[in-house]
Amino acid sequence: MKNVLYVGPYRQNDEWGITSRALVSSLSKNENINLCIRPIWFNQDHNLIDIGSLSKYENKKVLPEQKEILIQHGIPTYLNYNGDFQQNIIALSLDCGIENTSWADHIELFDKVLVFSDNEKKLLEKSNIKTPAFSFKHPPLFENFNMNNLNFQFQGVKFYAKVSLDQKSSLEEIATSYLSAFKIPDNALLTLCVSQNEAEKVASLLDEIKTQLGINTDHDYYNDIAVAPIEDIETMNYIHNVCDYFIDCSYNCRIGQDLLRSIAFGSTPIVLDTCSEFTGEDYDFLVQSNDEIIRYERRPLRNLYSGEGSWKTPNTLSLKEILKFAYQTHGEQRKRIPINNDFKESIEELLCI
Repeated sequence: MKNVLYVGPYRQNDEWGITSRALVSSLSKNENINLCIRPIWFNQDHNLIDIGSLSKYENKKVLPEQKEILIQHGIPTYLNYNGDFQQNIIALSLDCGIENTSWADHIELFDKVLVFSDNEKKLLEKSNIKTPAFSFKHPPLFENFNMNNLNFQFQGVKFYAKVSLDQKSSLEEIATSYLSAFKIPDNALLTLCVSQNEAEKVASLLDEIKTQLGINTDHDYYNDIAVAPIEDIETMNYIHNVCDYFIDCSYNCRIGQDLLRSIAFGSTPIVLDTCSEFTGEDYDFLVQSNDEIIRYERRPLRNLYSGEGSWKTPNTLSLKEILKFAYQTHGEQRKRIPINNDFKESIEELLCI
């Protein structure tokens, strides 16, 4: 049996936190692991998140003779190698190259680095990280399927995306492709799921895009886009359940919890081709990407998203054609993307059990 101390943001309620909780849950189910966990925060939201039965692992003590494997999950510059443990593993998510950042130096202090997709492993290799990289095919799915019902009455083909005003979410590319793909007679709807504090600005941005497109002089002649302020998992679950096509074309798109949840609820994902090793190369709804020099203002860390590197952005013509194809063939049987939420074999390979 392996003694494992896991330190991660499992009490956060964002993407990092949800994936962290899902990973802790997978570790806890392995009978070959003696698990202890400790929380760490990378945001300002210190509200107590109910972690249910996982709390018993938080209350366990780590004895000196049990300092065998330490897994730290989060932002590399906040994590440190601990020589008291026999093996130090760092787990992280990334959507760009990191060769010009301090992340690289921190990662190379560790014995292994865990990421949650093949594309992230390729980004590490491209960044010349020497630490051995281990990748899951996709993150563990956080199994919360509760729903908060909304009064959603639209009966046509329902596209939806979870986006923000952050350039990387590809809000503009998605809206541009949709507005140019469909006319008023088309029985289609795009729902943009956004945070409450961004909803008004998103609606204003959509008006700007309509003006820039110039397809119709009157904005009322463009097909409908709904802006839905959604903050919680349960309401987002409802959208996954009632809509047809989930669009994720974020820059350097990686497999996230909402993409996995869309599949679990029976929606069809439309995703960037950076996810092709997850979906399969023959998947009909892979959006062609463009390699672009990075230009980004909201840099959270010096040299992260530097213009010395590039990222893959959605080709709007490709996305437009896929949206039209989905609409025209709606009702036909779709290839289902399998989700494997049994990570026992992968975890044991990672930990050399």
